[in-house]
Amino acid sequence: MFLTGIKLTNFKNYHEASIGFKHRVNIIFGNNGSGKTNFLDAIHFLSVSKSYFGLSDKYLIREGEEFYRLEGKYDVHNQEEHLVIKYKRERKREIVLNSKKLARVNELIGRFPIVLIAPDDIKIVKGNSKDRRDYFNKWLCQSNTKYLDALMQYNRLLRQKDASLKAELSPSPLMVQALNHKMVPLAIFLHDALADAFVNFKTSVSRQYTAISNNQESLTIVYHSDLNDKDVHDLFENNITAEIASRRPLVGIQRDEYEFLINDKSLKKFGSQGQIKSALYALRLAEFEYLRTASGRMPVLILDDFFEKLDTSRLSSLLNLINSGAFGQVFLSDTELDRSRKIFEDRGIIFGAYHVEQGRITSWQ
Repeated sequence: MFLTGIKLTNFKNYHEASIGFKHRVNIIFGNNGSGKTNFLDAIHFLSVSKSYFGLSDKYLIREGEEFYRLEGKYDVHNQEEHLVIKYKRERKREIVLNSKKLARVNELIGRFPIVLIAPDDIKIVKGNSKDRRDYFNKWLCQSNTKYLDALMQYNRLLRQKDASLKAELSPSPLMVQALNHKMVPLAIFLHDALADAFVNFKTSVSRQYTAISNNQESLTIVYHSDLNDKDVHDLFENNITAEIASRRPLVGIQRDEYEFLINDKSLKKFGSQGQIKSALYALRLAEFEYLRTASGRMPVLILDDFFEKLDTSRLSSLLNLINSGAFGQVFLSDTELDRSRKIFEDRGIIFGAYHVEQGRITSWQ
């Protein structure tokens, strides 16, 4: 899969920008605040119909305008695919793929797989348990629309259960039981799907981290869940009284947690900046492998602020991975073209370069 062109209209700080791509490796360069990350987010948005930063549609429209429009052209197995996503204030977002309006966003998810690595990823390690759950759920949703559908249903029921427990002066056990009856099969499906994917994923993460650290360190991920080795029906049933007393749901996949260990020590508590950045790269590269296998398409890889907080050794290992041919199309951002250009030219990597300035992007010669 190859993104051959993109057009932005009134998206974030871009009024109108159109650019084509012909290289596997692409450098997006410019000063801080010029719009590099916004441009990369537009590429991400086309793949999943969602901003990487979780911004709602109204905050994606350029100030003073009434709509935004994104257009992407892809080469998929030598066939051109054309995608348009547009939104006008007070209306629903529209997704048009190959001149056909999609009824649901689920019809788009997974068609143009993408992996984005950005400084904000640090919350996967340093943030709360929800940040880590969101990370694992997002890449599973990209590869499995049944998982996406089940997760949406489960979260809807969870909100109903939470509201029911908080709203009633004395919440009804029968009401909680009825909601549990609907939630349990969804929880089992989601847990089993995640647990199955996790087996190969954690092995891939460990392998990627070992390569990035030049065999100096090991990374392990531990998956904690209420549902591990439990009878899920009994788990939900046996906690009804406690949930009514506490006025909140106490069991379910919404309590899952992931623990990252470097040489058996907590990465969150003891990891250096370089170790955390390396772990995040290992996670995203393992995600890339998983999506490539699941979709049968080579995901687009985006590296925002690629050179931040990486020592020379780790940076060299990552560049070797990029140059190995294991990845398809790569977009990376940098404030200094000279730095990126020298690094890639020294390794014989052919690249395209694009300059971003005040919401405009031009091809660099």
